[in-house]
Amino acid sequence: LYLVLFSDDLALSRERSDAGFARGRMRVGGHVLLPRQGAGLAVFIEELAASLEGLTVAGRQLGPALDPVDLAGALRFDTDSDNAGWSLEARDGQENVSVRTEGILAGVLSSQRHLTASVQAKCTDLNTLAKTLGTWATLPEGLELEGGVKATAGLTGEIEKMDIKGTMHSSGLKVGSSQTLKIPVQLDTSFSGSFREGTLEEIQLETNRFKIGEIASPKVSLAHGPKGMTGKINIDSIDVPGLVTVLGPVLPEDAADYQWGGKLGLSGTAEMGARKGSSPEGGFAVRLQDGQFTSGDYQRMGEGIDLEINGTFRPPPVGSSVALLL
Repeated sequence: LYLVLFSDDLALSRERSDAGFARGRMRVGGHVLLPRQGAGLAVFIEELAASLEGLTVAGRQLGPALDPVDLAGALRFDTDSDNAGWSLEARDGQENVSVRTEGILAGVLSSQRHLTASVQAKCTDLNTLAKTLGTWATLPEGLELEGGVKATAGLTGEIEKMDIKGTMHSSGLKVGSSQTLKIPVQLDTSFSGSFREGTLEEIQLETNRFKIGEIASPKVSLAHGPKGMTGKINIDSIDVPGLVTVLGPVLPEDAADYQWGGKLGLSGTAEMGARKGSSPEGGFAVRLQDGQFTSGDYQRMGEGIDLEINGTFRPPPVGSSVALLL
């Protein structure tokens, strides 16, 4: 038996879901093999296609850069093996963002279901994506991105508890502004974690390679778990003139007019408890070697400046606004 289901006038309102879409169309076609002697029910969906427009998430529109979203894929299931498999891909109309997943769910009808799946996500234009998601988080004024990023991940485990492991790396990524030279950024990270009953239980992320032009090569790690979140950063050497170039759009105009020199070192840790309302606290160290500065009118200058600053930060006591100790 071959069935085709289609609709050219779909919509999903927020009253029924935290996400929705204003317009959509869908077409599903596949074979259904009815139970017979010696064989159970089998379903093979060879054609699954949909296009959704006017997408909203948490009441916010995603914007034209992710509109429409096209879906395509295939599904299969049979009661004899009690396994279900799928291959699905979603991409925006401009083919800037794409997500592909495939996998197998074993024991669909049993009490012990085991999942093995892979996910690949790719964005070729991070700047456009950042503008589209601007209602959630915005880039600093004047800062622009160029290039993209790609992530791959694998999931294994029971439906109630799954482990995830993957990598993420940049592709032609550059950071800067329209007024300054964009700095190439090479990013290669690995991550692992676990989900329990659909909720992220813990995750660890660590940079394998993180190079910001010739300015710095930070080492960064983040960990989130039942006790809260911990972050660490260490940068052995930062080229001060290059750093000023990158930060130019967000620096005060007077500071941007100066010429700067020297090398910076930076290390720091931060922790935040898992309780609601917890605030971050931690420590940091900043080192400057052979620091130099010259004002635009050459009236103020200095050189050979060496200094080291060690400090801690924590939530201020009640009634106090001081939270930084040097």
